Amino acid sequence: MEPAKKETVKNVKEDKTIQLPFTLYCSDNFQKVKAENPDLKMAQVKKILADQWTAADADTKAIYEQKAKDQKECYKDDVEAVFKVLKEQKEKKEAQDESNEVEDSSSSLQ
Repeated sequence: MEPAKKETVKNVKEDKTIQLPFTLYCSDNFQKVKAENPDLKMAQVKKILADQWTAADADTKAIYEQKAKDQKECYKDDVEAVFKVLKEQKEKKEAQDESNEVEDSSSSLQ
């Protein structure tokens, strides 16, 4: 059970933020724009990407909006899994503490 918890926590930590559709678009297209314009500085490449996003048709934007929505759902599922594992661990620890208290009180009575 312990390795699954660590893996789940790791996944959630890797995805600290949920990316917006525009950010996903930039991630997919940055290298292409940079290759087409190798002399441009980072700010200029970002400006081109922003202009492309603004001019993008509804279908293109819908693709990235769906990707962002899927990513958000996946993140939500990961967070719920972590809280479930943490809750189970807490309940297990509380049960162990209770059994230890019962053992301690019975041994002190003798």
